[in-house]
Parts: sequence; structure tokens; C-alpha cells
Amino acid sequence: MTATASRAVGLNTRALRKQVGWTMQQLADRCTEHGLAVHRATISKIERGMSDGAPVHVSADQLAVLAAVFGVTADSLLAAADCPTCTGTPPAGMTCNTCGTRTPATHTREPQR
Repeated sequence: MTATASRAVGLNTRALRKQVGWTMQQLADRCTEHGLAVHRATISKIERGMSDGAPVHVSADQLAVLAAVFGVTADSLLAAADCPTCTGTPPAGMTCNTCGTRTPATHTREPQR
């Protein structure tokens, strides 16, 4: 799975987890109950998309169990997601700390007289 696809899975996983009100540990426990032992630290790495500064690649097994736990399709987890922090559009001239999306400044300052 590409880093971009894994990043989409991470953002969608975080959004779904927050939606249902689970902690990372609760999600890890549910993944384990569905047949794939997953640690809380693994959930954190998947959601952040990074591990020790390198992109995280979500395995097919992880994708399948996350989809089963949330009751969604793997395709929906792979779909490009709006960032749960900035919803894909941070304020003009800002960069989202969660997804890295940067929005260009849309205005210029009026010269002072």
C-alpha cells in the first residue's frame, strides 16, 4: 500500500474512532477481538502516518480488520479523507499540523499611509 493510501487509512481511522468515542486502546482491543493482535502504539502510528520519521504502510490484514471493526468497506477507509483537524482547508496562509495541508494566503496587506 502506498504512503498516500496508508495516510488516507490513518485519517479515516482516526475520524471513525473519534466518531464512536473510542480510545486508541479500545480500538486496538477490538482489532484483537477480530483476530489481529494490534497494539495501541500501532494504532497511533497508523493514525499519524509516521513511525520514527518514516511513513507507515498499512498492511492488507490491518486494513481488513479496521474495516471489520468499524463495519465499513476497505474502499471507504482508502478514500481520500478530509483531515479531521482542518477538514482539508486550514485557514488562509496556514499549514495543518495534522495532515500537512497548506492553504495559500488569499489576501495581501494594504500599504499603510
